Amino acid sequence: MIESGSEIKHFHVAPAFWLADKCVAAGVDGLVVTGTEGGGHQSYEKVSTLVLMQQVVQKYPDMPVVACGGFATGQGLAAALSMGAGAIAMGSRFIASKESEFHEDFKNIVPSAKAQDTTLVTGVLAPIRLWKNEYTAHHDLVASKEEKMVTEKDLTLEDMIKINRHYEMTYEGNITDGAVPLGQSIGAIHSIDSVPDIIDSIIKDAEKYLKKASTYVK
Repeated sequence: MIESGSEIKHFHVAPAFWLADKCVAAGVDGLVVTGTEGGGHQSYEKVSTLVLMQQVVQKYPDMPVVACGGFATGQGLAAALSMGAGAIAMGSRFIASKESEFHEDFKNIVPSAKAQDTTLVTGVLAPIRLWKNEYTAHHDLVASKEEKMVTEKDLTLEDMIKINRHYEMTYEGNITDGAVPLGQSIGAIHSIDSVPDIIDSIIKDAEKYLKKASTYVK
């Protein structure tokens, strides 16, 4: 829809199937389908991108979709395109880039990290996937949205400021006490590269794997 001459498209993030339904009903132009592998806020359902993508594409085959959560390589892009996505979104891969504005200590976590070095804890809005450190060691995970709403009733302004302060710490380079958003795809990232090199490499690898997959179709 064009309003006031604008051609901006509204893609809403959908970390759960029921939320994808709500987004479509609200008239979005597309969906960013993100599974629990991804860094940052996730849903209480903890459904992987692989499964969530299948659910969304089956129900909304004509809806433009960006796959998110667990993507950092050409193999991932090839898989997403094969499943019906038009693109992928990558957070951790671009955090570990030379052009990234984040603190070097934050970026340097990624190349040597394993996929199991992240965990889900209670976030500001919902469960959030963070790199394991002293902060996550002292934060548990609420079991449901209802439980989260109960705990929020007791939050004070001072509590919220304290929580947000831990996210600020990460951007200042305190990766021990800070809340460090990273996804499981860090296990597939082995270097800090320039953004053009990252994009070129992923595209070339995706083409290679898509061509290989096409040979299985007779």
